[in-house]
Amino acid sequence: AVVSTQSTGVTEGLLRSFQPVDKSRVKSLSDIQKSLLNHALSFPSAERVVYSTCSVYDEENERVVEEVLGLHSREWELVKVIPSWGRRGNVQVFPEADKMCEVFTRR
Repeated sequence: AVVSTQSTGVTEGLLRSFQPVDKSRVKSLSDIQKSLLNHALSFPSAERVVYSTCSVYDEENERVVEEVLGLHSREWELVKVIPSWGRRGNVQVFPEADKMCEVFTRR
């Protein structure tokens, strides 16, 4: 399953015109993403779930993965799918961020 969500995203030449977004908007979008990811992980027949954003905010990336994985750690784990990619996440926010280019895989 692939979880497609709304996020602040990065457009306009990636970071060329980047401007901070209102924190309440980021929180709202993060809550939606957590809800959708939790829902995707609830399907008994799902074996792999990919969560992907184009956001630059930890709240929409590492923190979503950390919180959702914490709720589902008995059933799901992160598995590296692109070994050639180096660390993609912020390990100061989420210690397992070096696995951010991985997918949720059912244990």
